[in-house]
Amino acid sequence: MNKENFDNSAIFWSWGNMKRIIAIILLSLLMISVGYSQSAKENLEGLAKSKDFQGAADYIQQAVGENKKDFDLFLLCGDIYTELENLDSALIFYKKADEINSDEPMVLRKIARTYSGLKNHIGAIKTAKDAVDEDKND
Repeated sequence: MNKENFDNSAIFWSWGNMKRIIAIILLSLLMISVGYSQSAKENLEGLAKSKDFQGAADYIQQAVGENKKDFDLFLLCGDIYTELENLDSALIFYKKADEINSDEPMVLRKIARTYSGLKNHIGAIKTAKDAVDEDKND
C-alpha cells in the first residue's frame, strides 16, 4: 500500500467515524429531550399543585386537546378557573366533567357553588338538590 492510498483511507474512515459519532450524539439528544419533555397535562398539574394558577391556565387548551375525555382534567381545569375567579369558564369545565361522569355528587356541588358565585341562585339550589338526590349521604 503506498502512502497516498493510506492517507485517503485514513481520511475516509475518520469522516465515517465522525458521521457516526454525530448521529449518535444527535440521537441521544433527541431521546433525552423526549424523555424529559412533559405533556401539557403534566405541566398544568404541576403548576396547579404549586398554586401557579395563571401559569396552569396557559396549558388548559392544549391539555384538553390532548385529553378530550379526562374527567379529572376537566375538574382540575374548573378548579383552576375558580381560583382565578373566572367562574363562567369554571362552570363550562365542571359541566363537561359531569357529562363524562354524571354519577359524581362532588361535581354537582362544584357546579352549584359556581352557580352561586355567578349569582344564579336558582341554578345553585336545583343543582345542590340534584347532588343530594345522587347521594343521600351528601
